[in-house]
Amino acid sequence: MSEPKKSSATPEGTGAPLAAAAMRNAAEAALRERKAQSAPSLNAPSAEASQEMLHELQVHQIELEMQNEELQRKQLALDAANRRYFELYDLAPVGYCTLNEVGLIVQANLSASTMLGIERGALVKQPFSRFIFSDDMDSYYRLNKALQKGQIAPVVELRVLRKDAAPGWVQLMGNAYQDADGAAGLRLVLSDIGERKRQEQLRAETENKLQE
Repeated sequence: MSEPKKSSATPEGTGAPLAAAAMRNAAEAALRERKAQSAPSLNAPSAEASQEMLHELQVHQIELEMQNEELQRKQLALDAANRRYFELYDLAPVGYCTLNEVGLIVQANLSASTMLGIERGALVKQPFSRFIFSDDMDSYYRLNKALQKGQIAPVVELRVLRKDAAPGWVQLMGNAYQDADGAAGLRLVLSDIGERKRQEQLRAETENKLQE
């Protein structure tokens, strides 16, 4: 009696372990994909980096505020200095004139403008000698020469020409200067002595009448 032949067919349920393994592999692959999709981007800053960036921005903002406050303080100081300059220079009771090396007026204050009877802007680039009364020109040149030589210059009294007015008496003194660029010139101070001269003339006339 012959032995029964073994069947070559796959027994029922033999493919189940293979299907389970494939499913697990697929599930693990899907999980890895989900994790990759839900993970933060490598280019996105971390919480620590974001905090550091925020700190730097806040520090920079405070620095800008401090710089702005410093600029405001400097502007206020500059405005105060300009006011002091205006009060000390432009509103001074004496006239100030700055001459360059060839005797041209480069700067003058309001009092000098009033004494010379011409607007301050029109004085600039004018030779100061133009405003000296011709009979008193020698006194001005002696003062000018002494200042340029660095000598102690005498205080002189002379008459200055004024637009649409009679010559006016002033007391003139000054000093030589040299700026940072090496340019030389003169700084002159004019004091109005017209009233004093009128009083002197009145006294002289009175004395002459008494002697007659």
